[in-house]
Amino acid sequence: MCSSHKMQTASLDNRGARLRHDRVRGVNRARKIEDFSQVIAGSFSANATFLNSILLARFYPGRSVVIHNLTLIESGRDNSKVYPLGSRDELIGAIEQHFGLTREIISEAVAGLGSLQDAWN
Repeated sequence: MCSSHKMQTASLDNRGARLRHDRVRGVNRARKIEDFSQVIAGSFSANATFLNSILLARFYPGRSVVIHNLTLIESGRDNSKVYPLGSRDELIGAIEQHFGLTREIISEAVAGLGSLQDAWN
């Protein structure tokens, strides 16, 4: 980026030390938490992705297991297999089997989730 498009700003940290920030003109500006109130509120709605999805990944030498909502993905060095999970009970069983958590803990965590939409659409 051309240096003429950058501007230097300075501010003080909580100790009073001077900080320098490079930023692109017109793109970055200080925001107040209130600027995000609608986005934050929306993230807690019944159909929001945030707090209404589950993503677990476990990595082994040469393979991995991922559960994203109602999809189980088992990957090896040369291939991946995708398995749809038909219900929350299947989801709980898959988590128990692949991640070693107890059914009681998983059930409690999953109970608080919303509709668990298709993670890939």
